[in-house]
Amino acid sequence: MKTDDLEELMTSNRITGFSMAYMEDGHSLQSFCMGYADQVIRSPIDTSTAFHACSVSKFVTALLSLILFSKDNLSLDTNVNDLLRKWKLDDRIYNAPSLRQLLQHQGGIIDPEHSFPTLPHNSASFSTAKILEGTTIACSKRIVTEYEPGTVFSYSDAGYMIVQLALEDAYQQPFHVLMKKHVFEPLGMMDSSYHETLRRPFAYGHQNLNPIPNLYPYYPYDAACGLWTTPIDLMKLVDAFHRALQGFPSTIIDNKVATEMLQPNATIPHVGSGVFLDTTMGVAEYSALGWGEGFQCLLAGKPETGDALVCMINTNPGKHQMEGFLGDIYKRSSLASI
Repeated sequence: MKTDDLEELMTSNRITGFSMAYMEDGHSLQSFCMGYADQVIRSPIDTSTAFHACSVSKFVTALLSLILFSKDNLSLDTNVNDLLRKWKLDDRIYNAPSLRQLLQHQGGIIDPEHSFPTLPHNSASFSTAKILEGTTIACSKRIVTEYEPGTVFSYSDAGYMIVQLALEDAYQQPFHVLMKKHVFEPLGMMDSSYHETLRRPFAYGHQNLNPIPNLYPYYPYDAACGLWTTPIDLMKLVDAFHRALQGFPSTIIDNKVATEMLQPNATIPHVGSGVFLDTTMGVAEYSALGWGEGFQCLLAGKPETGDALVCMINTNPGKHQMEGFLGDIYKRSSLASI
């Protein structure tokens, strides 16, 4: 894609800045960035500028869960209450879900209204268990199963926070420490972190070319939507994921882990663990989308061909990814031409 085309797309979509990484045919990773990390000082974005990944965080969370469970010969179909220590789901009416059901948004969990918002930067810190108990400004209602797990798809941040607590309880370490040890450090994802360790350079969020209040969002929900990262770092993970699927495992992702992540749900075949699945173009594609205050992003890949794209913007465009700037980038990529 020509630079002039990108500038025109950014202008017409009122995008402050963006960064992307892509691979074609599984060949070398390439990257490109343009625009500003913030509209006021107008500091330029570079490839090390971290963006808020929003719900693309769930893709990384699902991989961490599979990596840990594979390493310790544990099953994703384990009842999550068997892993939880500090807090448990009430299972008197409905069974508690498995980790797999939570990762596939079929845990019987419905996020309470107005839950999991962005919070002021000076908010008091609180544990994952307290969030799920419904005793904080992050969530004012205790999380419960609303219907039998495995029967209905319901996209849920709360479900991923239960996954976070299950991992923290099972491994006796904070979630961000587990992620750094088992994913970020082995893959050299040096520009990836959570709010606990966030440092410059990172992009500020914008809407209509204006900085959002507080300049950047604070979502203290690491597993669900707390990741700050770069397209290059995410592509390192995608590349290792694709190689594992093709029979070339990395030090952390083997073929079993990668295959299980793309295993479709029996009743809802377009859902994997942390990803959505699509075969309408004849070649299997997975994707993860993120959309939050001041940011939006898209991750997509086709393991069979080795094509992949990660694109992140520090703008909330107010429309679905495929209807705006990110969709325009996707439609011009090798993914759309297959």
